[in-house]
Amino acid sequence: MKTIERLINFMDKHDYQYTNGFDQYGDAIVIHERCDEMTIIENELYRLCELKTADIGKNDINLYYDDECTICDKCGKIVSTQTYSSPQYYMDYDACECICADCVHKDPSNYIDWLNNHDNRANTILSMDELYHNNYEKLGVVDYQNGLHEGMNDDPKQIFAELSKTHKNIIFDITQMNPFYIDFGVYVRNEDWYEISKEVV
Repeated sequence: MKTIERLINFMDKHDYQYTNGFDQYGDAIVIHERCDEMTIIENELYRLCELKTADIGKNDINLYYDDECTICDKCGKIVSTQTYSSPQYYMDYDACECICADCVHKDPSNYIDWLNNHDNRANTILSMDELYHNNYEKLGVVDYQNGLHEGMNDDPKQIFAELSKTHKNIIFDITQMNPFYIDFGVYVRNEDWYEISKEVV
């Protein structure tokens, strides 16, 4: 019997409420219980992984509280909502969907449409190369900053209002994020560059 099956049997025996699934790393379980039950389940997982019959290590199954994660509506994957520095999902409230990063990488078109021309949304999933392959280029070299320190007062709303005078398609991109400040850049579609060049000529 696999270790995860032994753990599930243990939770069933004690009538713990859970959801069994997978995340971006492999097997994962969402616990619908209080803190003390989570500790008991973690201890049992560690005990099982120390057995000679264990087929995995104690870090190969991720345990989540149900308020620490969400479920991707496309692939059913469990996605952590606690990664502050680089969220690996996005919420499309218009479509009432949560989409994980893996699904975005497979087909980024809807995500790009969701980002495009919104000063209150920013890319945290796609790389510079992925944006480039979807006809977006970074505008400028130096990133903007907004935060608690002096001088970090770049406002996306003001930036968008100014750039939208000359660019039809604008995407904000977060390059660094922590509790004290955010660094962000701006991408515009290649076609915008060509149209502006024609107008200048």
